[in-house]
Amino acid sequence: MNDTKNYLDKWIFKEQDKRIFERRVADRNILVWGEAIDKEELETAYVLEVTVDTAIKRLESLGYTPSRCRIDFHESLKKDLKTLDEITFDASFPNLCRDIYSRYGNWDQWIEAFCMIAKDQPRRIYDFCDPERVHESDLVNYMMNPQPAWLDDWNPWGFQYPCNDFNYLARTFLESCERDSLVQLDVTDLVLGGWCDDFMLLEQIGGPHTKFFSVIEQDINEALDLIEQLRGHANSSLLSKLLFANAITLLEKYLSDTLIFAVVNFPPIMRRLVEADSEFGRSKIETKDIFRRHERLKIDVVAYLENLMYHNLNKVKHLYLASLRVEFPSEIDFIYRAINDRHDIVHRNGRRKDGSIVSPDLESVKELLLRILELVRVIDLQVTDIYPEYHQE
Repeated sequence: MNDTKNYLDKWIFKEQDKRIFERRVADRNILVWGEAIDKEELETAYVLEVTVDTAIKRLESLGYTPSRCRIDFHESLKKDLKTLDEITFDASFPNLCRDIYSRYGNWDQWIEAFCMIAKDQPRRIYDFCDPERVHESDLVNYMMNPQPAWLDDWNPWGFQYPCNDFNYLARTFLESCERDSLVQLDVTDLVLGGWCDDFMLLEQIGGPHTKFFSVIEQDINEALDLIEQLRGHANSSLLSKLLFANAITLLEKYLSDTLIFAVVNFPPIMRRLVEADSEFGRSKIETKDIFRRHERLKIDVVAYLENLMYHNLNKVKHLYLASLRVEFPSEIDFIYRAINDRHDIVHRNGRRKDGSIVSPDLESVKELLLRILELVRVIDLQVTDIYPEYHQE
């Protein structure tokens, strides 16, 4: 991904993905570094690292889904075949390429080849080297032998794979990996060579939170401080009801602000939301109105989200999962009950339908605030982990 030896393209990685640790030189990635001479030598490694699952979610948030990768593969394959006709100084490579493409024209076959590469770790042949047989699979052997006959942008990451940009190759490769495996961008040489001076030590890296988390965290902390001041107050029962209702309002505001911000700033997320939500699915559009509707789509989506009842957690959970790929914790019955109690406090002055009374005290309000903060923390960590540019401004 680097255009020059002193340039760091962080790709989908973020500041909090940086890792610094000691390793044996022999533990370097052989495909990238080659065999180490002194296998017991130790070094300080500087890498950016996430799980395969996180990398996949970040790429899909940018629109690189398996279906799009499959389409890109077939489109690129056809384009490459046309480009072969322009290669006149070397007949062997065009003939080899045509043979490979005719035998391996299925996207899934290339995923299987990536599985073999990850498992067998064949020796990589570098650009402008003579072709060598490095694997029993013809497709793997082809992928591991870069050919200088192509145009400058043909060969992302040193593999021969038909695609329009590196992200399609990366997403396809990740399809062959275990979800809990690690994806690393090793920048050790850049750091040790003095080319990368912005690699912060781990203790200098701040916690991964959105600006919306910072807001609700501050509001909850202020409410907790207020609770301590109200202990023993004559009207603590009334104030407890107000604080209890306000706690749910804080949760609604976080869920609303976070979802709307993501939808507005990430078109693939907005598309997934529109496709997943039944309200938009029922909308009928005449052909003459298609472009007008497209021009207003973001406005309509934002208006819809602004009017959504965010205390309807079942609905909100569905939208978060369908659009942001964020999962709510399974054990949140306490929050559901609190939402129902808030409804009775606001609309029936604390009386439930069965006649019983909702009478929270300061301790129960404190517990609710802490439960909400923990729920939001779990959600926010997923949000900041999945979307590469989703961070506090």
